[in-house]
Amino acid sequence: MSAPIHMLGAPSKVEPATEDIQAIADKVKSQLEEKENKKYPTFKATEYMSQLVHGTNYFIKVECPQ
Repeated sequence: MSAPIHMLGAPSKVEPATEDIQAIADKVKSQLEEKENKKYPTFKATEYMSQLVHGTNYFIKVECPQ
């Protein structure tokens, strides 16, 4: 059986977050805190999708209880 073919521009399936995805989320945490004028002591990536276009877009679900 061959690997599934992903169409360019189509989002991937939802995957559990990895350490690399958490690192991406950590990079944008301060931007969110500044925009919302709020601190998030917990900011844990739980799952994500990616989209290959001219580069890669990441859609990351983050647990950040208030």
